[in-house]
Amino acid sequence: MRVIGKSPGTIARAISILRVIARESFNGLRLSDICEITNLPQSTAHRLLQMLVAEGLVQQDAETRRYGLGALNFELGIALSDRPFYKQLRPKLEKLSAASKETVGLFARSGSDTVCIDRVNESGVISPTYVEIGARRPLCLGASGLALIARLRNSETNKIILANSRDIEEHPLVNMRSTRSEIREARKRGYAVARDLIPGRATVAVALPLNQNMPPMSVTISTYTHKLTTAREHEFYRLIQHIML
Repeated sequence: MRVIGKSPGTIARAISILRVIARESFNGLRLSDICEITNLPQSTAHRLLQMLVAEGLVQQDAETRRYGLGALNFELGIALSDRPFYKQLRPKLEKLSAASKETVGLFARSGSDTVCIDRVNESGVISPTYVEIGARRPLCLGASGLALIARLRNSETNKIILANSRDIEEHPLVNMRSTRSEIREARKRGYAVARDLIPGRATVAVALPLNQNMPPMSVTISTYTHKLTTAREHEFYRLIQHIML
């Protein structure tokens, strides 16, 4: 396996490219998009992309020329499944899905993003609109991230909102004011709620207790928006507390 550059800065830039591509893993990104988001010169971004492609971390569509995640990411994700916390939490996720009769997800914080680590559905049929395992999204866009932000200090919260500002401003359903409001509400309730950020879906999320052997994580229960009444919100919250905490 070749090494991507020698300096820590090179590695950091390569990782920033991977994170950006991961957010658009279904549609892919053009070179110009990657340069705009990462603020990297085109020559630098292109050189790093070619190295990442060579290693299997990134792939380029021959027709659209857009970049997406490569197969090696899937292999690395499988290795993650062998970690003790995964084996410890998987049975609880299955129990939670059976109790709620809904799709359950496990999300971990990665910088200013969340990553879907696992998901379970009692029926075995998961909505095609649900977040894929391995998919990343900004912490501020989704109940899973809002639940994690809600337990942070204001100074760190402000840093995350700033890091997610571009995504917030470009999203049709949220803005800076509504994001801060949702975080305040999550702190009061003890759980976060998001409606229709994924069209037709609503989610309740609760942050798991911090553990030095685990990344910061949250558990979600997702259902159809029209089914998530206030009473159902409270029910999901109680179930997560009872089974997961």
